[in-house]
Amino acid sequence: MTGIFPMKDATAWALESPEPHRLMLNDSQVPVGRGYREAVPLALLTVSFQSIKAALMNPVKSLRSE
Repeated sequence: MTGIFPMKDATAWALESPEPHRLMLNDSQVPVGRGYREAVPLALLTVSFQSIKAALMNPVKSLRSE
């Protein structure tokens, strides 16, 4: 039955599938997930490096150069 409650049909389909715990992924979704998995640690590393560098820098020396 479609129309009024399409979500009910989707839920029934998911429960009737042979392996309901698995997700169906397209080929275009896999690289996006890998991109996030690689981008987040790189961003954390970059931000950590810049904050440590700023913390160790002498503020008087940086103000003189401006």
